[in-house]
Amino acid sequence: MPVTRNVAWDERLESFKGRDTARYVATAAATACAVCGGLLQANEPLSLSVDITESTAPDGTEYVTFRDYVCHRHCSTSGLTIHKAPWRPPGLSLSPHG
Repeated sequence: MPVTRNVAWDERLESFKGRDTARYVATAAATACAVCGGLLQANEPLSLSVDITESTAPDGTEYVTFRDYVCHRHCSTSGLTIHKAPWRPPGLSLSPHG
């Protein structure tokens, strides 16, 4: 498991972010743990989890969306999930009712 500064992350993230991975990890800063809600301190061990959603537009253009979560390493390990989703035009999202 790679660590950038004090944030552990899943090495599969690099296949999506390439040379930009370390910068992405370093800037995915948060002030509170996504699991317990406690404050995150500057040098404590943290984990980054990333949810990736992939979709393809009708013209064949591939879209990848990243949603990241930072937490204390003792609250959760780093992880990466990949989901396929139907394409939606930018700016549109589902309402809570579907």
